[in-house]
Formats: sequence, structure tokens, C-alpha cells
Amino acid sequence: MSAERPSWLSLGSGRPSLPADKREAVERLLAEGTSIAKTAKAVGVGVATVHRIKQASATAA
Repeated sequence: MSAERPSWLSLGSGRPSLPADKREAVERLLAEGTSIAKTAKAVGVGVATVHRIKQASATAA
């Protein structure tokens, strides 16, 4: 007899992904030349998140 889990609780899924609008805002601000710290503060995410998006954009280009 197993109880059903809430849909938000899935094993092994990790941290939820960043919403697309925030990711796009980070990419836009970085493209405009805004610093990582100022971008993070403006969008409301951590500097590590901004750095990770910046690195992913650099390797994808």
C-alpha cells in the first residue's frame, strides 16, 4: 500500500529550474555589459546563478 506523492515532490529532480523570463533577463543584462553582481541584484537571483548562465551562453555560442 503506497501513498501518492504530491506532484512537486519527485525523487532525484534537484532544484527547480529558473523561470524563462528570469533567464532571459539575465542574458539581456549581461549582453548589455552589466556586471554579474548588478545583474544578480536586478533580477533577484544569486551571483552563482548569473555566472552559470554566463558560462552556458559562452559555451553555446
